[in-house]
Amino acid sequence: YKPTKKFTFDLVAGIKGTSDSEIRELTTKIRYSLVEKVQSALAQAKIDSLSETDITAYVAELASQGKYNQAIDSIPDSFKKGNKRTYISSPYFDNLVSMSRSLSVQTEKYASLVQSNSAEVFTVEGISDYILREKKSLAVKNLIETVSKASEFSPFQAAGIISVYTNLKGKDSALVQPLEAVIETCVNSIQENCKTENGIIKIQKDAENSMDIFETVFTGDALQKLGKLQENKVLVQAGNLMIYSSLSGADTSIRTIANIYPIIVKNNYFYPHTEILGWYGSTCVWAWTCAKSIFYTQEPANTANIFIDFPLSLTHYIMLNGIPNFHGKIEIQSQMFRTDPRFETYNSSGYVYQNSSRSLFIKSRHKSKMELIRLFYDRPRTFETTADLSKVPQLPKPPAPEPKKAEPEAQNPVSAEENPSEISNSESNTPNSTSAEQ
Repeated sequence: YKPTKKFTFDLVAGIKGTSDSEIRELTTKIRYSLVEKVQSALAQAKIDSLSETDITAYVAELASQGKYNQAIDSIPDSFKKGNKRTYISSPYFDNLVSMSRSLSVQTEKYASLVQSNSAEVFTVEGISDYILREKKSLAVKNLIETVSKASEFSPFQAAGIISVYTNLKGKDSALVQPLEAVIETCVNSIQENCKTENGIIKIQKDAENSMDIFETVFTGDALQKLGKLQENKVLVQAGNLMIYSSLSGADTSIRTIANIYPIIVKNNYFYPHTEILGWYGSTCVWAWTCAKSIFYTQEPANTANIFIDFPLSLTHYIMLNGIPNFHGKIEIQSQMFRTDPRFETYNSSGYVYQNSSRSLFIKSRHKSKMELIRLFYDRPRTFETTADLSKVPQLPKPPAPEPKKAEPEAQNPVSAEENPSEISNSESNTPNSTSAEQ
């Protein structure tokens, strides 16, 4: 596509939709629109018209407004227990062991894509997290090296490369440093395929097609992030205009809003996401979660400490991956817990560990905003954490030894092994009722 008049991003200055404040205002309207549209569908019992992505965005949005339980409760069991679900919505709706199979399938897809060494890989949703997870693998290093030596990209491929670069620059600068060689080429690829008509910016995807709404928003977001990283106002304005042009016109469908939600709504941790926690050697420890943050540290060397930040009294579910076998020695809320395959049905926290996949599935019902789970390993382990140690809470101090008493006690104290309730609430003979906060 070759426009008759050469377009440059400098030409968008002053056009409506180029400012950050206009994007914030538009984003707010879209978020309210999403809730209204989904609630209307639920009120009309049209749950079958809603995808898992629609429902996930809806729950995340209501949760950001302080209505987490209301959102969870508004979703009918026909969806929660139906066949539409995958790992994506599992942080809200449990069934972790079953849903983990779809997470394994997605991981296999990422691995296969990375092996292709194609720039197209960079356009795939979630690929930034996978690249960071597997940064120590030869496949990821080969992908980045191959793409950094290419000389031509489609506009959408270019946006994907810019997006991965900006997503990971602050997390592992050395990992994406080779991509800096093609960033200018990528910006030019997008710029050369843009044109403006009546204050609207359009991007030609290829010889016959323009980018759709999702692709344009994705591209705009990539330019916006790069502009902020480079302190380049022109790129920020161009990115903003792409987003504004796509979303400020006709009434946007639920599906479109849900698909772009994690792009345009920044920092809503309630939207399920990957948390990269660190590495045991080349094995990444990471979580699929809706927690605000998770810190994973190794202190002392034979003990893993998992700090989980989520609102007090609320319940969520976590898939932790890359966890070495701790042989059932786990402490939750300062109590040693036994595993139970029914752990998700009780009105308490609980867990199941799957040795074959090195996965730890956790139900976390928060008795405090910052919960601590501790895993006790048989031997010391070396762990490379991603946590900012200045932000990690202090570990609880061990209890002080009791002073020796002159006379022996009349009765021996009951040990935790003799009192199952001290092991876990889920060990009761009568199963706890299911919490409304599940």
